[in-house]
Amino acid sequence: MAADTIKMLGNYWNPSEYGTRVHKELEHLIERLNDDRLVPEYSLLKSGSEAVYGTLDRFRLDVLERAPVFTACIHEVKTGNSPLTAARSSELAFAVYKTFPGTKCIVVIEMRPYEQP
Repeated sequence: MAADTIKMLGNYWNPSEYGTRVHKELEHLIERLNDDRLVPEYSLLKSGSEAVYGTLDRFRLDVLERAPVFTACIHEVKTGNSPLTAARSSELAFAVYKTFPGTKCIVVIEMRPYEQP
């Protein structure tokens, strides 16, 4: 949905800007849902605590979903050709585990628009 909006507007110069705009549009869509379980653009320190946006040595999760029963889902939006690697997935999952120690299940999901520009 966010990708469709950005493609329809066509206001991006290159694939990198397209990705940035899709992420920003997704953030706005999630904020409008007003669902406490969904947190867009969530920043974590690699050491395992919340971070302020722009802090060095941090991870930025595109969307963190705090599901019931000790479960967290990390939704990573990929708009380019690079895949979400197993190593990156593990880093993100471990940072979430350290930040929320009671978490028993962490799911990392790569999300892609149906068509890329």
